[in-house]
Amino acid sequence: METEAKSKICSKNLINSILTEREIMVLKYVALGLNNKEIGEILFISQNTSKIHIKHIMEKLRDNLDTDIKNRIQLAVIAVKYDIVEI
Repeated sequence: METEAKSKICSKNLINSILTEREIMVLKYVALGLNNKEIGEILFISQNTSKIHIKHIMEKLRDNLDTDIKNRIQLAVIAVKYDIVEI
């Protein structure tokens, strides 16, 4: 059990080193199933800014995790896998 906890901490630290604080917030909301408009309303940003954040998150995760992320569902899976959100 201790090894699993250490693994989750390392995973979360990896994501924290790749993404900005704002991008992590956006990723959490994507994982919760919110659309760009809803994310924008919560974070007081435009729908387009939300969309751009998501695009940047996908690019950064593709480059750093060597995985081909193509959609929001895959982003949500990454958020759960790397302990950004809990299910």
